[in-house]
Amino acid sequence: MTTSGVTTGTMTAQEVVQAALEELGVLSAGERAEGTELEVGIRQLNWMLKSFTARGINQWRKATTIITIPANVRTVTLPPVVEEVTYAAIQAQGSYTRPLARYEAGQYPQIASASRGFPVGYYVDRQRDACRFSVWPTPAVDTPLIIDVLRVIEDITDPTETLDVPSKWLETVYIALAARMATVMGVTRTDPATATLLAQRAQSFEQLLLDDDRPPSIFMGDFAAPVGAGGGISAPLPGMPPVLPDPAAVSYQWEATEW
Repeated sequence: MTTSGVTTGTMTAQEVVQAALEELGVLSAGERAEGTELEVGIRQLNWMLKSFTARGINQWRKATTIITIPANVRTVTLPPVVEEVTYAAIQAQGSYTRPLARYEAGQYPQIASASRGFPVGYYVDRQRDACRFSVWPTPAVDTPLIIDVLRVIEDITDPTETLDVPSKWLETVYIALAARMATVMGVTRTDPATATLLAQRAQSFEQLLLDDDRPPSIFMGDFAAPVGAGGGISAPLPGMPPVLPDPAAVSYQWEATEW
């Protein structure tokens, strides 16, 4: 007996909402989610996916890119697609890469000054619409940096679109969506046992995948993997320079990134 050989199975937003409504008992098998039910479901789905990032669901959102800090500039604004910077390094000479220390909100203001030189540290100021990326000292020349980032999960704008999550997360997504929609669809009031069961299943499924999503050790991933490999990072950000799998491929011939 042969297998299909297919490993790219996915679901559209409409299929996810439909599966959630079936779990709730709002739709029977074969019924189609449409109208207000579909509109409410996609709205709830979008906000749920955004909230995933606050719960440490990060691995597939990683990307590696290059930015250039212009001479005499300490702070640049990163594209809105960047939610966090987890690692930054200067390509010093040949294949040698020098990581930058990360400063937090209580540390950076204490060391920030008018000093000039090659940066040794960075600070990420996460604002509502974009991240502000600062270095210290202020570079005296244009300075390219390799950075590992976490990108924002993409919005669903049409029911026919697929979700910006790995396929192994899809079951958890529609179960969690069903639990989230239990109140708005009236199931919490009419069938509290089902609502409670869905909430428990969603929590259990999510915990399993959270454990799977985390790296084996806090010392592995971004800080142990070669810069450019990015601890498993596999894709560049839209509109930004490509991933560099080999640090030796990096040189000071890059052009400044336009933000």
